[in-house]
Parts: sequence; structure tokens; C-alpha cells
Amino acid sequence: MGQPIARRRPTPGKSASIAVLLSFLWPGLGHLYLGRMRPAAVFAIPALVLLLIVLWLARDGVDILAARLLLVPVAAFFLVLMTVFLAGWRLTAMGSALLDERVSTTPPGRRPGRGAWHRQPRRTAVTFLVLAALVLSTHGLIAWTGLAFLQGFSKVYVSGPQPTAAPGATDGDLGVLPTPDTTPQPNGRINVLLVGADSGLGYKHALTDTLMLVSVDPVAKTVDMLSLPRDIARFPLYSGGTFSGKINSLASYAEAHRSEFPDGGFGTLTREVGYLLGTSVHYYAYVDLAGFQAVIDAVGGVDIVNPKQISDP
Repeated sequence: MGQPIARRRPTPGKSASIAVLLSFLWPGLGHLYLGRMRPAAVFAIPALVLLLIVLWLARDGVDILAARLLLVPVAAFFLVLMTVFLAGWRLTAMGSALLDERVSTTPPGRRPGRGAWHRQPRRTAVTFLVLAALVLSTHGLIAWTGLAFLQGFSKVYVSGPQPTAAPGATDGDLGVLPTPDTTPQPNGRINVLLVGADSGLGYKHALTDTLMLVSVDPVAKTVDMLSLPRDIARFPLYSGGTFSGKINSLASYAEAHRSEFPDGGFGTLTREVGYLLGTSVHYYAYVDLAGFQAVIDAVGGVDIVNPKQISDP
């Protein structure tokens, strides 16, 4: 008589809750804990690839990565897509670890079916549901933020002439020179750059600490506004190369170095903002500290009553 076929029994001592928790921390860790090497690699490798992509994008620093996500619509779309994929991948890994034969009460040799979930201890089910809720909430918040940026940028970005290569530029240059387009298109958006600088009233420097693009839609009669952080640094120039300083110092530097920036201070600033945002800046409005004081005086002034003396040497 032949020997009975030995059936592999579930490995004792393996906790479903621990397997789910490890899969929550990183896809594949739960299967590694269960001794499932192949599923562990299948779930872990794609997540690792995404991590390497993010590290590569952040090679120039976290601030540059944040600027790319904020100023480049494709980067924001990639963030949303990656977030949704990773959320689904983590949930799949957690569910696979939960229903694995080595932690379920399914009889040996039988695949866990619909009843496998119902045979899990209540604490395991609660653990899975809580961790799944954390995955959905955190990834949902990140995806919602990315979608908000995409929707906001879609209202500001306008289609226009494609940029042409800068004079003397080669295929490897970073910069491109946008085709001049200083006149708004009929019924098209009107983009105005609002600039606030800390010059005047005894200040010898002029840093444009306030940069805000206002986009007016005359057809829909709506206005959208986008504020640019003053500390954006190491950004590509429309004329080629990279500006190593911060964007709030670009106008002053360009005005003082006309040989490098023939468009001058505000000409360079408006063209650069348009280049970074992929649109055209038709007008700009500028106010410094003296102008700010004049605006306050024009409305009758503002009375400030301080109960205590202020010492600011």
C-alpha cells in the first residue's frame, strides 16, 4: 500500500495581527515574517522602486523637490498617481498576509476562501480595519493635496506659444527663451505680477519678498492668485543656466549685471516668473516700503496704540 500524502500544516505561532502590522509598515514584511519569500519579494520590490525614485528626485535637496512638486503640474500628477498606487499596494499586501494559510484557520491543503475572513479572531479583524483606515486617510490626504495643486495650477496655466531655444543654446542647456507675448489674447486671461520689495525708507537693498501672480479671467469674471515663496533658490533661468541665489534677489542682481541680464531687473523677474510657471506675465505692479507708507497715509493713516514701550534697537 502506498504511503499517505503528507500535507503541510500551518506554521504554528504565527500571529495574523503581527503579519498585518508588518505589511502596514512595509509591503512584504508580513510575508517575510510568515516565511513566504516569493510574495515578500513581489510586494516589497515595487514599493522599494518608488522609494528610490523619490530619493532620486530629492537628490538636490528636499526644498528643490518641494518646488518641483509645487511648480510642475506633471510632478503633482505623479504624486497623486504614486500615492493612489501605493495605498492600494499596501492594502493588498495587508489583506494577503491576513488571509495567508499560515495564519488563518483554513484546513491544511485548502485555499482560504470567503470564510477565512470570518474565522479570524476579532482582534485581528480590528487591527486590519484600523490600519486600513490609517492607510486610506493618510494617502487620501496626500492625494487630495496633489489634486488641489493640479486644479489651482490649471486655472493659472494658459496655453500659448511654445518656447524657442535661447540664442546660442545647445540641446543640453537648461534654459529656454519664451516667445515674447506681452499683449493678452482677446478674451484670454490677464496675468499681473504683484511685487513687494523691502527697499526705501533708508534701506539700500531691494529684495522682492512678495511675489504674487494674479490671473484674471474676463470671460468667467474670476480671479485666481498664486504666491511664490521668496526662498526659491537654484532655479533654471529662461535665458539658460541656473541662478544660485534666491528668487527675491533676482531683480536686484539682474539690474546690477546688465551684461548678464539685458532685460534688466523687472524685465528679468517677470519673464522668469512666467518661465517657471509656464505662462505669460502681461503686467506687473510694484510697491516698496515708502509706497506702502504712502498707501496707508492715503487712506487716512492707521492708529496703533501700544500699552507698553517697544524697544527694537
